[in-house]
Amino acid sequence: MKNYFITLIFSLFCIQNAFSDNFNIQTVYFVDMQQVLDKSPRGIKSKNELKTAVDQSHLKINALKTEVDQLRIEIEKQASLLSEQAFNSKQNSLVMKTRSLQKLAEDEQLKIEDLRSKTVESLVNETNETISKLSKIENFPLVVEKGSPIVLYADRSYDITQKIISNLGG
Repeated sequence: MKNYFITLIFSLFCIQNAFSDNFNIQTVYFVDMQQVLDKSPRGIKSKNELKTAVDQSHLKINALKTEVDQLRIEIEKQASLLSEQAFNSKQNSLVMKTRSLQKLAEDEQLKIEDLRSKTVESLVNETNETISKLSKIENFPLVVEKGSPIVLYADRSYDITQKIISNLGG
């Protein structure tokens, strides 16, 4: 969807250029958004926060998995010694803990995906605002994302990625 809009905007610029003498873009600048996300201080901080959240999720999941494994081993060791009622009770307990483990894993996965999505969206919005401000200050008439499918070639001398990273606090 994003690529569609980028292509549409670029097409509109080209059409307007074809029909207007007043519209003259002589230079197109580009930004490598992935590099901005990877190297800007905010991007690095967000990546570390996300890694911490993932690690905490894994700890929760592994703790419950350990409980499930211990209960399973306990049932296997005591199976011949337990009454049918006690065995069924432990089996039910194991089933409930296993379901809890599956639900926890799903919930944690959704939480991480949501956090990742919100983090990237926030970083992209902040980067776009920075690109807009810097473009007005330095008179960049058109800035495209390097990774977009409409950029077939990009001369490094028009790469403003480092300027964007610097303006984001790097």
